[in-house]
Amino acid sequence: YYVRAYATNNAGTAYGNQIIFKSGYFPDTPVTSTVSNITINAAVCGGNIVGDGGCNITARGVCWSVTRTPTISNFKTIDGSGIGSFTSQLVNLGSNIKYYVRAYATNNIGTTYGAVDSFVTATPATFYIGQSYGGGIIFHLDNTGEHGLICAKNDIGIVTGNSTNYYVKWGCEGTSIAGTSKILGTGANNTAAILASCTITNTAAKLCDDLILNTYSDWYLPAEDELKAMSQNLMPLGLFESTNPCIDHWSSSEYNATEAFTTFLLECRGNPVIYNYHRSKDANALVRAVRSF
Repeated sequence: YYVRAYATNNAGTAYGNQIIFKSGYFPDTPVTSTVSNITINAAVCGGNIVGDGGCNITARGVCWSVTRTPTISNFKTIDGSGIGSFTSQLVNLGSNIKYYVRAYATNNIGTTYGAVDSFVTATPATFYIGQSYGGGIIFHLDNTGEHGLICAKNDIGIVTGNSTNYYVKWGCEGTSIAGTSKILGTGANNTAAILASCTITNTAAKLCDDLILNTYSDWYLPAEDELKAMSQNLMPLGLFESTNPCIDHWSSSEYNATEAFTTFLLECRGNPVIYNYHRSKDANALVRAVRSF
């Protein structure tokens, strides 16, 4: 409703400022259907909206995530409007991942959620994106499906005593590194080229090269396209957990003598978009090591 005060005298009528308010209540708690037809990358769920709280249901569906309390800010379906039963198709899921799902109903007052259910997607017989393997997580497979790239599950940093500083410089600002590339599959060569020309300690490339993680010691700083593939392939599965989603990650791809390429996830702004740009080598960014198999 829109409301404002008024006053009338012999000269006419004057109006006050306008106030907006809503009547009605939140939707009744929806019922979450049992998850069924689970495959390696999809499932079927749904729900039942039993009451609209006095305001029409404008959106309904299910939402899901790898955390225990999914909301409509996570992945969701939109399955029409109004009260009643509906069926939801959950697609583009990761393999062998536990997901939490619940129905939701939205009216003009707000959103109400049903009980949380969980399920685990099926496991393929071959390698798959998101698989825990080789000391990390597979984020890229080549055309054979037998080889690809693995990233560490977490960012790495500079360890000092009992603390870790995750904000690292690319290093050697002003030094031109010959031969670095942005192309997928060139990160290892890029890292070797950086180390040959930049010998200072605690740089992004040096941290990756020195890393021994889960018995593996052949880690390197990813090329820009490798870093982009990591974000694009793992983030939709809920498997790219950043130390700080508002801070970008270094690649091993040089832009010029003073700058290098990074990948920035706009997740911190409620918009999980991947954005590539270049910044000063002397700036701080996060580091995620990768290796090939």
